[in-house]
Amino acid sequence: MRRWTALQKESVEELVARFTAIALKQHEAVLYRQTTKYNRLYDQVVAVKDELKSRNDDERRALTSLYTYPNAMVRLQAARANLALGYTEARNVIQSIVDSDDQPLAFHAGMTLSNLDRGFYKPT
Repeated sequence: MRRWTALQKESVEELVARFTAIALKQHEAVLYRQTTKYNRLYDQVVAVKDELKSRNDDERRALTSLYTYPNAMVRLQAARANLALGYTEARNVIQSIVDSDDQPLAFHAGMTLSNLDRGFYKPT
């Protein structure tokens, strides 16, 4: 079965759980500087985000439940996924990661804000 077909069959709750698990693995990849692994996992995060976005009511909002998750990568990825839907709230989550100085995630969050401010990253 193709991966995208499997995602189509999952409930919103299952997709949020999958998103969380992938982001936790990404955090580990960042800590151990496993760039190839991180990039592969990034593609998986995008696939889950895109599946949520494709649902009737754009179910990416379900990821806002992760804004208070203990892990900064989970919060960061959830906020990035929701910038197009709730920009101010998502940006505040990203800014809180920058302010926490929880490295290296604060750096990643800061780059996200910089790319937003410079117009390199346009949320969709």
